[in-house]
Amino acid sequence: MRYLLYHGPVTEAGVRNVETLLTVAVNEGETEVTLCLASHGGDVNAGTGLYNFIQMLPLKLYTHAIGICESIAVTVMLAGERRTAAPLSSFSLHAATYGDGPFKGQISPYTNLISQPFRDKLKWSDADLVTRFSTFDFRMGPEEAKELGLISEITSPKLGRDEQMIPVHIPS
Repeated sequence: MRYLLYHGPVTEAGVRNVETLLTVAVNEGETEVTLCLASHGGDVNAGTGLYNFIQMLPLKLYTHAIGICESIAVTVMLAGERRTAAPLSSFSLHAATYGDGPFKGQISPYTNLISQPFRDKLKWSDADLVTRFSTFDFRMGPEEAKELGLISEITSPKLGRDEQMIPVHIPS
C-alpha cells in the first residue's frame, strides 16, 4: 500500500502534485493508495478537479483524515472508496461564498457543486445540505462524522516497513 500525505491548503500546484503521484502509482501497478489529508481547504476548482480525477483512477483509493479537514478538503475526502479518520481529527463544512465584488460574502452557486457528492454518496437531503452548507461553519468531530456517514471508522493505522509514505509537495 502506498500512502500520500497531503498536509496544507488545497491549491492548484498541490493538486497537480497529488495527481502526478497517483498517476505514477497507477503506472507502477499499485492497486491501493491511501490519501492522508490535513487541510483547511482552499481552491474549489482544484479540489473538485482532484475529486473527479480520483473517481477516474483504476485503483482503490482510500482517504484518511489525519487532523483538521475543512471546506473543499472534506469534499475531496468523499472521493475515497473507504473513508476513515484519526481520533484527533475534525471536519468543517460551509457554503462557497463570493470573496469580492458586489456579492462579497453571499453564497456562490459553487456551493451546489461542492455539496453534490454529499447528496450522491451520503444521500443527504436538501434540508441536510442547507443546514451544513451555510455561511456558518458546520463543525463535527470524528464520532459525528461517522454517524453522518462521512467516515466509516475512527482509527490510527500503523504503516508497515514495506509500505511507502510519500509527502505531497505543496508550493507556496
